[in-house]
Amino acid sequence: MVSHVILHCMSHPVSEEIIINRIEEGEQVTEENGELPVDVYRTDDTITIIGVVACKREDLSIRINENVLVISGRRYPPPLSGGEFMVRECFWGNFTRMIVLPAKVDVSHAHAALKNGVLALTIPVIFEVKERIIPINEE
Repeated sequence: MVSHVILHCMSHPVSEEIIINRIEEGEQVTEENGELPVDVYRTDDTITIIGVVACKREDLSIRINENVLVISGRRYPPPLSGGEFMVRECFWGNFTRMIVLPAKVDVSHAHAALKNGVLALTIPVIFEVKERIIPINEE
């Protein structure tokens, strides 16, 4: 398990361990996948990820395996007729984003919402008791 925080897109360096795990799971790991910029926000109780996915719910997949979040999907270009591009900056096609979460999370209570092409994913943090005081009974 990776113990440090990594926020990256597929076009940036990825830990070898993560790539090997993804290949073993049968996922294609190529530079052909596009980027998905996200904002990651943490409070004491939750981790929230917000990203402009610009796709439909059925074209989006969200998975969490241990502390690795994977968001993947496909963006389709809007239909255009006539004319030509003057500037072309939008990415259309497959995208994948992996985020190593900075804390253990409660996947069973994660909540994802998609509104106007913006994904908001909220995942509760699991708190682990590091130290516990044990009372001593006198007999």
